[in-house]
Amino acid sequence: PACSCAPPVTESRPLQRSVSFPLGRKLALFSAGMLALIAGLSAVGIAQLVSIRTDARRQLEEWRELALANDLDAHFESIGVLLEVAADAPGGAPAVREMLVTQADDVRAILKEMEVGSEGVDPSDELHQAAEFELTQQLDHRMQRLVAAVENGQVKDVPELYDVEKMRGLAMKLREEALEEAGEAEQDLRNRSRDAVRTMLFSVALAALALAAISLLILRSVVRPIRSLKERADAVGRGDFTAHAPLDSNAEIGEFARSFDEMTRRVAATQGALEDRV
Repeated sequence: PACSCAPPVTESRPLQRSVSFPLGRKLALFSAGMLALIAGLSAVGIAQLVSIRTDARRQLEEWRELALANDLDAHFESIGVLLEVAADAPGGAPAVREMLVTQADDVRAILKEMEVGSEGVDPSDELHQAAEFELTQQLDHRMQRLVAAVENGQVKDVPELYDVEKMRGLAMKLREEALEEAGEAEQDLRNRSRDAVRTMLFSVALAALALAAISLLILRSVVRPIRSLKERADAVGRGDFTAHAPLDSNAEIGEFARSFDEMTRRVAATQGALEDRV
């Protein structure tokens, strides 16, 4: 008698060949995009942090120069008093002359420190550095002439030849330059900090959106199809070969679902043939 068996099951094509855009490739592209995004945001963040550090150093340097300018003013006031005492003292008072030379050397050391900066490099802008250099050179030249006059015993001529008030005026200009630059540096620092906070918030929001997109991809490509397949497998386990949840996905799980449905139909056909024979 002829056997009414189901046709033999043909071997299915390899899964990777039947999927045009595999899930692994999608996840790899998403991961590469995320890495590129993180790298870009990190580069921007690092650049902003470097700028913030530069602005902070600049501000600290200007406040240091401001303190030095105030120190200069105090030294010039002392020099003015010593010049008056030396001019009235007989012989210029050697002890007073020595104190004048010491004060002048201190002033020159302060000027040198203002030129080179606390770390050997002045982070101020070029215009400020040029103005500061010109003022410090003028004051240094005056200090050299003052020391030469004192050492040559010309103390009585010093108040007329080397106006201390003019020196204090130059020191005041240095103070104003430092104060203006410190204000600009503080404003730049605030702007940089504000931009850094905005960039951080934008990065967090962008990362959250990217994470949500990946989660949605996994949910739609993996979780829901697997849940549908589980329900289909439970139905087949109960003997229901008719119910099936169609999957439109072209990824691996969609291909697997279609293979599972084909297998279910073949099992149903085989079972029907066996029941007919009985």
